[in-house]
Amino acid sequence: MPVVSANARRTTKEYNIMGYQVPIGVSVDVIFAHREMSLMDKYYPNAKQYIPERWLTNKEDPLHYGNAHPFAYGPFGFGARSCIGGRRIAELEMDTFVARLIQNFQVEWFGPPPTVVQEALNYIKGPYNFVFKDIK
Repeated sequence: MPVVSANARRTTKEYNIMGYQVPIGVSVDVIFAHREMSLMDKYYPNAKQYIPERWLTNKEDPLHYGNAHPFAYGPFGFGARSCIGGRRIAELEMDTFVARLIQNFQVEWFGPPPTVVQEALNYIKGPYNFVFKDIK
């Protein structure tokens, strides 16, 4: 579930989109709705199921995330206006956080599955039924 549901861009020149002319000077937001694409079985098998292994499988496995359309997941944007440097920093911070978390704690979830709220920013509605057990 991407945190941000889409990235928007404004056109800066004339375009022909499937026969529709978008003239110069007209502001049109082009939305990359990667949240919607990430929920489609066409791009990710069993897309609505929580399968973290899809990010760890080899390329031959149908679940491998790299077999999806390249724009099915794009939380940092694409092209000249993509997030400069922030993507790698964010990914390194997440990797470090998760590594330290699982080195020091056994993380368990008790209770019903979380409720996902899908708005401009996606989030999980509490209560958060995590239990952290120190493994030292």
